[in-house]
Amino acid sequence: MIRFPFQGMPCGSAAPAARWRLLATAALVLMARTATLPSVLTAQSPLTDNTIRLDSGAVSSTARVTDFSFLTGRWTGEGLDGEVEEIWSAPAAGTMVGTFRLVQQGRPTLYEFFALEEHEGTVAFRLKHFDPGPGLPGWEERGRETLFTLVRVEADTAWFHGLTFRRDGPDALTIFLALRGSDQVLREEVFRLTRAGG
Repeated sequence: MIRFPFQGMPCGSAAPAARWRLLATAALVLMARTATLPSVLTAQSPLTDNTIRLDSGAVSSTARVTDFSFLTGRWTGEGLDGEVEEIWSAPAAGTMVGTFRLVQQGRPTLYEFFALEEHEGTVAFRLKHFDPGPGLPGWEERGRETLFTLVRVEADTAWFHGLTFRRDGPDALTIFLALRGSDQVLREEVFRLTRAGG
């Protein structure tokens, strides 16, 4: 059962789950940018304590997928009131791909498939959400994605619009995600992960 502090409702049945998907997708779309990704300097503003946004009219900074090598590997920890696992491939052919799994009360409640892709001199973070179970029902419509626009990347930290990855040493990764609930209050969800074997 997914229970998000900003929403105050569990997602254990079809109707609440559908409502949560609608709210979550709306929140992600507000933070994700769907514009073309040209390569020039950026203008940015804070969203939460640890996330920033790409200001209106600004464009992503120049980047290559190899700038995100620090994400490579299998990471496990806690977030969204459950146990999480995130796995990233090494960079190859201008891409990195990964998966995310959320487990709550011993049951999987959310899967994600995502990719970092080089595009027009920068890197796009493309993501799709899936419910567990027969058919792996997707949240996004066919041919659609949730897109997080890169703001900037430095050494062991990458800032996307509303999403930050920060490696805190060789075996620790913290992810910060800005979410806007149905009350329209912007909150920060924190995922604290450690490098896992295998």
